[in-house]
Amino acid sequence: MVKRCIHVFLLAALALAVQVSPSMAWDIWQTSDYCQILDDPCVDLYEISFAYVPPSDFGDYGRSETLELDVNWSLAYFRDIARSDLSLGLSWQTRVFPSSTRLQLPDQLTSIALDSVMTWRYDTGQALQVSASPGIYSDGEEFGGGMFLAPFSCSLIHASHRRLSTQVGLLFRPGFEQTVMPLINVKCELDDFWLIEAGLPVTRVSYLVDRDWTAYGGFEWENTTFAIREKSDYNRDRATIEDFRLYAGAAYQVSDQCRAALDGGVIFGRSVEFKREVQGLDSDVGIDSALFVRLSIVAPF
Repeated sequence: MVKRCIHVFLLAALALAVQVSPSMAWDIWQTSDYCQILDDPCVDLYEISFAYVPPSDFGDYGRSETLELDVNWSLAYFRDIARSDLSLGLSWQTRVFPSSTRLQLPDQLTSIALDSVMTWRYDTGQALQVSASPGIYSDGEEFGGGMFLAPFSCSLIHASHRRLSTQVGLLFRPGFEQTVMPLINVKCELDDFWLIEAGLPVTRVSYLVDRDWTAYGGFEWENTTFAIREKSDYNRDRATIEDFRLYAGAAYQVSDQCRAALDGGVIFGRSVEFKREVQGLDSDVGIDSALFVRLSIVAPF
């Protein structure tokens, strides 16, 4: 059911991106020297977000709320490195479970990764992009070799119009529960007010209300695996958190150097899956859907 919702949502967003602006539809296979995906004039230096998910049932094992912290920091950008552009960033993701329930959940799950992206651009309007995010994915207590993971991706980008660009590729994640994920992004600037980014694992629609305010809504799919050290004699080795989110919110331009955003919505299709099943505990446990709220602080590069 969840996968079907993803397909319907993605197809609807893609259809909207192409059909709302007839002036772009006929030109979709042409090329442009400006790429919506690569030439975005507003690049974030950092984004810090905090989210709260109220107590939810973890199967029949009890209830726990979830606290989430996400930090993304742009470190550097280099041009003409091996005939490509190279960007470096740091990402930090933490999920905290105040109650471990009878499932013996880890107190927290954390990932800290160095994000590197290399992009080769061509005069034909196409580009090849390769990225990697090697880092630590663990519960903060497991310090063995299993905590080091290095997901990477390869994708092609096509700029068919100054207002329309497409990216298609695959994200490869050795050591994760789901080793391959689709990487799709159709970015369409319909006019000076509407911006659509339709894709997986993230889709977002933004509307510029005025100089200071922006309204937005979107969809996110998260699936991340962490190495864990058990509190008891269990040896489940790894835990995978998966969920899907629909949300809406607004962002306010506090100053030239800071933007604040507040959004909320529903988080559904939630689960925690352990690599190994142990006696008395299921390896795959569904988590009830819930509402969530998120506050973000963003600064331009």
